[in-house]
Formats: sequence, C-alpha cells, structure tokens
Amino acid sequence: MKTGNAYVRVIAKICLLLLIVVMGALSHYGYLVSHHLSRLELHLQTYDAEAARVELNNVRYLYGQTFRLGLDFLASRYIFRDLEIYQARYDYLIGDYEKIKSSLASSRDYRAAHLVGTAKFRQKQSEYKAAKDKETKNKIVEEVIRDINPDFRRALENSPAFGYLDPNFDDRWNYDITSDPESAARALAGEGPPKRILLGFGTEPAKGKDGPSRLNEEKMPGGSPDPQRKG
Repeated sequence: MKTGNAYVRVIAKICLLLLIVVMGALSHYGYLVSHHLSRLELHLQTYDAEAARVELNNVRYLYGQTFRLGLDFLASRYIFRDLEIYQARYDYLIGDYEKIKSSLASSRDYRAAHLVGTAKFRQKQSEYKAAKDKETKNKIVEEVIRDINPDFRRALENSPAFGYLDPNFDDRWNYDITSDPESAARALAGEGPPKRILLGFGTEPAKGKDGPSRLNEEKMPGGSPDPQRKG
C-alpha cells in the first residue's frame, strides 16, 4: 500500500513538472509572438521596409511552428489572425499593389477593403500623372468614383460602430474624396484639399506689428464682447 502511494506521488510530481515546463514554454512563445508583432507594427508605422520584412519573416516562422505543433486552429483564429493584414501593409509599403488586390479580394475585414482601395488608388494616381490629355484624366477620375469609392464604402460598412474616437476616420475621408470628381482629381494630381480659412485667422494674414488679423476677434466664443479688448 505504501509502495502504491509513493508511486502515485512520483507520477503526480512528474505531471506537475511537465505542466510547469509546458506553461513556461507557452509563456516564452507568447512573449516571442508579442515581441515580433510589436516590432513589425513599429516598422510599418515608421515606413522602414527592410526592418519590417525581417520582422514579418520572424512572425511567419512562428506561425509555421504553431502549425507544426498541431495548433493551426488557434494560430489562424487567434494568435495570428491579422497576419494577412500585416502582409498586405508590408506589400503596400513596397508598392506591390497587385498582390494586395489579389490576396485580399475575398476578405470582409474593413482594413482589407481600405488596403484594396488605397492600392487601386495609387495605381490610378500613377496613370493620372502620366496622362497627357484631359479626356484621359477625366476617364481615370470616373474609374476612381466607379471602382474605388465602393471599396471605401465597404470599409465603412464593415468597420466597428461609430464612436469616439472614430475607429475609421480615414475611410470616411477617403469615401468623401472619391465620391466627388473635383476632390478625386485633386487627390490624383497629388494636390491637397482646397485652401480653407484657418480657425480664427484669415487665409491671408495681415502683416504688421500686431501679427495676423483675426476673424471675429471682437467677440469671445458664444458672442459676448471680449472684456480684454479696448477701443
């Protein structure tokens, strides 16, 4: 009887030891995934294509290792669910627009629709700048409104619910630009939005010792006279 109890205690200790080893390995693996994904995100945001390529390869290696362990469902659904988006963001960074269009064609992710739309737009922008006649340029503008505007619409329709901060402000902006021929033409030409009145100042600041002239400077917000203003 004592021998049997001792045997059970040994098995329990071995199981506990194995559990500790497995938990430690999973913890280390989780750290590696998080570390390389964070670095990949950083390099994509800072437009460092070479560093992003290195980290993307590291992430893909870890993704492959997860499959070899038989955890493919866990990898695809949870740990590496955004790998396709990361790859497309890298492809956008290096200008491989055709790959983005083909790889994300069937995705319903709002970020995928955004990337497809922007990839298409960059291609049309190159065509627009190379065009020599107005008729060709007008045709490209029509194609942007017909073929690219729907991508940004899908991005909006599939995005998280509107909130503050707006989770998809960029595509609201992109959708508006590609809905209007004049705005689309300016964007294709690489021009900024039309000149606007800056808040509180005129578009042409007056030169003088008092600095730029303010609009409606006689009153504070709300319409009451400014108590600090004299004369």
